[in-house]
Amino acid sequence: MAKIIINLKNFVLKTKFYGIDLIEKFFINILSFVCFRNLSWNDLLGVNRNRNGVYRKFQIKYRKFDPIWLREHRNFFKQDSRGFGEDAFHSYWFSLIENYKPSRLLEIGVYRGQTISLWALIGAKLNYEMEIVGISPLDNSGDEVSSYLDIDYERDILENFERFGLNKPTLIKGFSKVHSDVIRNGEWDLIYIDGSHDYLDVKIDLKIAYFGLKVGGILVLDDSSLYTSFKPMISNTFRGHPGPSRAFLEIEENKWKFILGVGHNNILQKI
Repeated sequence: MAKIIINLKNFVLKTKFYGIDLIEKFFINILSFVCFRNLSWNDLLGVNRNRNGVYRKFQIKYRKFDPIWLREHRNFFKQDSRGFGEDAFHSYWFSLIENYKPSRLLEIGVYRGQTISLWALIGAKLNYEMEIVGISPLDNSGDEVSSYLDIDYERDILENFERFGLNKPTLIKGFSKVHSDVIRNGEWDLIYIDGSHDYLDVKIDLKIAYFGLKVGGILVLDDSSLYTSFKPMISNTFRGHPGPSRAFLEIEENKWKFILGVGHNNILQKI
């Protein structure tokens, strides 16, 4: 009897999830249908205090205005647990890179290469020269809130790059704290922190990233909007983990300028 009740509960929760997901998609499709202007990056900065509005605008931009190759890349990584994130993230990365034109880019915590291959794809399509580096354990090492597949990550990442006809990235195996000199001395234009979600590890990554970024460089902190005003209207879209979210709240305003929040990603600029 207990097993029947548990199965019934799981069925109701699953049905509720898919029902909410369908409502969400319908709602965004309606918004996309009635939206006739593709907003520029500067337009979006004008609404940067409304996190929910920014997120919706990038959802619409992704569906209606962004190039098909961007959606093809995202759809590939949605399959078979190849990547996490949101459709809106692909859209904001496209806009951010198009606007700031970073040439030296670093991701801390690569997983299966969705983000670094997206950077490379955007650079190829826009004819921007980029040096892309990823620091990652390249194994299934987890943290307080995450666990990962047991696969050959380096091979998987390189195969994903090859699938899109992209130049190979530089992959550095290990944790960011082991390769702090690479981060600190990199003179990076853009750093994406998506490594360990443990609070102290995130704080260390932020500190080292500050020294490694050029003045005016961009930092994106993943999984960090749990304690912000971001709360999607319909769906239970992921808002972040406690560690990165706490670290984001403690950002030093004399070192960082807040640019934009898109879902659980927060974009900062080094002062």
